[in-house]
Amino acid sequence: MSALIFALACSGSDPDAANWRVEPRMDSTPVATTGPYPLDSGAEAYFVAQHVVPGLHWGNSPSTEIALDTWNHIMGENVADPGSCPYGSVDGGERSWTTNCRSQDGYNWSGSARQVSWEEAGQEWERWEFDIEVDSDVESRTFDRIAMQGEFWFAGSDGETVQSHTETNLVIEAEGYWNNGSRAKLEETWTRLAMSGTWETWLDAGGELRTYQAQGVVENSLGGVAFEAPDGLEDDGCATEPRGDVLLKDGVQEVRLSFEAADRCDNCAQYSLDDGGETLACRTSTWL
Repeated sequence: MSALIFALACSGSDPDAANWRVEPRMDSTPVATTGPYPLDSGAEAYFVAQHVVPGLHWGNSPSTEIALDTWNHIMGENVADPGSCPYGSVDGGERSWTTNCRSQDGYNWSGSARQVSWEEAGQEWERWEFDIEVDSDVESRTFDRIAMQGEFWFAGSDGETVQSHTETNLVIEAEGYWNNGSRAKLEETWTRLAMSGTWETWLDAGGELRTYQAQGVVENSLGGVAFEAPDGLEDDGCATEPRGDVLLKDGVQEVRLSFEAADRCDNCAQYSLDDGGETLACRTSTWL
């Protein structure tokens, strides 16, 4: 049993609950751990679910989408100097970036990043590794500091029933990145955003209906929450939520969020706390 899966089992998530169709292989020690989180607030429960539930805010692989959105931002021409700061190189299926430089726009870079691509058993795989930090003190900066440390593995379609498979163990630290208007909540919590988990998307025999599997731990400045979709989640024609139940556990409380997809498609879920009470939990924070 890998270190990552073993730790998730110790956190309260059953590593076999999702019956993964692609065997998990990441062996790094989890960077996210559970701890008291304000799950007694429906808004807070929905907020943390937005980070990890497929089809809720992000697509079928929320952790990689968050990581690559952050990476693409720091690699933008107003932050990086393309090709030189960071310095990029390609060797076959491997791309790497090395730093210790200051870009023309006044961003200080340190550390490195690497992307490796290969094909295995009919699937296209990518492995990304990050140990990189970017900060700035110029008046025109778009953020104060962003750091990324950890890795993710992503596999695409197997040509049969698996559309994608993701394993992530990554910490993102962002300061002065979200600090405006309705995104202030993200600024508060992304001082340390850690995700350790596995996501898969399955297709039905006709290659149409998508079923999402998700399991792991997400941690931010408010605490840490184990998440799982015990019966899977279905893509049911709603662009802002899937259909099905997600369990959130912080080691003290357990919450169930029940999404109704196309029946309501309202950015809300039935919220059930472990004391039996039930109400609506709805989206309150805006993303990109």
